[in-house]
Amino acid sequence: MFLLGIFRGVDKPLFFCYNKVYSMREETNMKTVTKQFTDIQDGIKNLIKAANADYCDGNTNERMCEEFKNGWTIKEGKKYIGIYKTLGLQQCIWGGVVKKDSANGLLKKGDILKAAGYGAYTMVGAGKRGNVLEGNFGVVWTGANYL
Repeated sequence: MFLLGIFRGVDKPLFFCYNKVYSMREETNMKTVTKQFTDIQDGIKNLIKAANADYCDGNTNERMCEEFKNGWTIKEGKKYIGIYKTLGLQQCIWGGVVKKDSANGLLKKGDILKAAGYGAYTMVGAGKRGNVLEGNFGVVWTGANYL
């Protein structure tokens, strides 16, 4: 869920994005993506489709659900594809996907990375959240999920 903050002296509502943090033992109702792809763009579309389903399954407000579905932006960089989410007037980074295998072998093409800041990603260890090409990863609407 996103939070709506209204402050005195501000004529437009401000929206805040945040990532949920789940314990490894905590059960979640996240969507699991099992489908495999050969094209990164198809894998990202499927990832977004799963995040939309996760959001809309728990939301009965049709307007909010449509706004959420239409708020995705994909930005391609040299090494990574950024996935951004817009809620109201606020845009935040959802996560990123690796465009090609890294030279040191730590990252593979299609790896989903957790956002470490706007346009920056956590690269190693706990930063990887699955692979859009290989499938078998969990998705929540708030951001790249732990494996």
